[in-house]
Amino acid sequence: MEMNQFAKGDCELTKALFATALPKNWAMREAVCRDIQSQSGFDYFAAGKKCRNDLAQKQALRQAQNKDSELMLDDYNIFTKAAAKVGIPSDMRDSIMSMTGTIVVTNNNVHFYDSLAQDEKSWISHLKGGESASIYSCDNVSCLHPSLQRNITILPEKSYAGKAKQQLKNLKINFENNSEFTDSEIAFLSSIGDIFPIYDYIILESISGVTILDSSSELIASYTLVQHLKEVITEIRRAVTSLGAKQVSNEHLERYLKELNRVQLFANEKWTSLQTDANRIDKRARLIEQHLIAKEKS
Repeated sequence: MEMNQFAKGDCELTKALFATALPKNWAMREAVCRDIQSQSGFDYFAAGKKCRNDLAQKQALRQAQNKDSELMLDDYNIFTKAAAKVGIPSDMRDSIMSMTGTIVVTNNNVHFYDSLAQDEKSWISHLKGGESASIYSCDNVSCLHPSLQRNITILPEKSYAGKAKQQLKNLKINFENNSEFTDSEIAFLSSIGDIFPIYDYIILESISGVTILDSSSELIASYTLVQHLKEVITEIRRAVTSLGAKQVSNEHLERYLKELNRVQLFANEKWTSLQTDANRIDKRARLIEQHLIAKEKS
């Protein structure tokens, strides 16, 4: 299936990044600041005067965000916040953000980064590795200034599938060595849900000595990607709804949400096309489980 719905014409990411003013932002920041200053003993008018100062506003915003880390009143990357909340490992985020695009708010401006998964070829490059790809890269955890690299080769081990394979390999090693999972590994397991019970299969493999999962398969990568997209897009939608009420014009947000819909649709179609393989693995796992139970009884 061609993913031509991702692009309107061959525009080579025309304006992949553009900025627009946030006319509501200053008033919103001042209102938050005024509220906090009033709670600190300032009367309403004195608080308002103090909060016309930009430094006072930023200090107040930090106080508010310390109380509620999900508030998005200052600089942030909407994808990074969502990915952190759902537990996507940091080394897998660049790949997904390149597929979904993102919105970054800095210095009272909002920047839209378009999806780089413009067609079938670029999608596969991000998923499994390939040539002539474009990718967003972050220089730190906040990722307020993603850099765009064009016409690069994504090595298989650096692709989303390669990183998912490494996560799965680490889980297997820790389980076999009876080592505790790290917080990031627990978050990864949580982020992929249990529709395709990877953790159960790992346990069965360890007990039976029979291979159930091929960690290098497209099936594992496609499943984890579908789950990650599902979780992160849910969080992004919630955040975008908040943005629409406070900061950004609906026209730009609706365009971004439509792009998210297309990314998720394509991921779901890929996963659906692999259902036969998923069912085969599940059937194999159940047979092994039944064999172990029968062996234990005998």
